[in-house]
Amino acid sequence: FTVTREGYTEVGIMRPIQGWDTRDLKTMHPRGSYDYTRFCRQRNDNRVFEGDVHWYLHQTSPDNYGRSNFLRNDDVVGLLLDLDQGILSAYKNGRCLGVKKDGLVGHYCWVASVTNAVYRGAVMIESAPLPEN
Repeated sequence: FTVTREGYTEVGIMRPIQGWDTRDLKTMHPRGSYDYTRFCRQRNDNRVFEGDVHWYLHQTSPDNYGRSNFLRNDDVVGLLLDLDQGILSAYKNGRCLGVKKDGLVGHYCWVASVTNAVYRGAVMIESAPLPEN
């Protein structure tokens, strides 16, 4: 994920929703979204989704001004999803931040959440080579 316009931004993974635009979902943010939570619970009951981790949004550390999840232009947040080990590791500007989530099984897609009316951040999602370290 490369920040193309600074702002409050979270990146992560969530369960894919095929045909989401036809499902009459009122909200699409995995945190605090009743519609998304209900959707995942139904998929678990029908054994479509494995495991019970349906989403994860990476939280960045506060900057010098105390702003958490505030990413600057050209910051690069890397996420490495290793489904063989069931883990998600995070990187920021090439530095490994460690394993952020475990217990991951099944299908996921990348997600970015951009919030705040004052700082309208933007990110670009792209593939990149694995980091050296």
